[in-house]
Amino acid sequence: MTKQQTIDQYESACNAVLDKINNLYFEGEADIDWVGDEIGGTATIADYFFNMDYMMTALRHNASEKQFFGYYDEQLEKGGAKMNFKNYIKYYEGFNKVNKSKTEDVTCPICNMKFTYLEYLDSHIFNKHGFLSVTTKSSHQH
Repeated sequence: MTKQQTIDQYESACNAVLDKINNLYFEGEADIDWVGDEIGGTATIADYFFNMDYMMTALRHNASEKQFFGYYDEQLEKGGAKMNFKNYIKYYEGFNKVNKSKTEDVTCPICNMKFTYLEYLDSHIFNKHGFLSVTTKSSHQH
């Protein structure tokens, strides 16, 4: 395989990932492009910017729309990550398995610490793991 064939295959694969993300999370209707025409670097979809790692993590771990945009929005609000996207997806999946009753014990899906009330868990998740509450509805609109 020549160097150019390798480059062409890579760029084709990157474009396929970008198209898949557009179809999964933007119903295939968003304007898409690569920043600076650098295929495989940072992509723009609608008014969002995603690097290849973010898009591949979403695909590898079947991120829901809520996870995909929730992590992105949280990074904008907080100005940086305390947890990578992969761990956020695992955290979110674990949280959804937690019994959300305020009268029964709940467990932090990240560190398995037990709490009696959901409010305590929310406070712990914010203070210890650096996340905003996931029990409230996101106001994200795309």
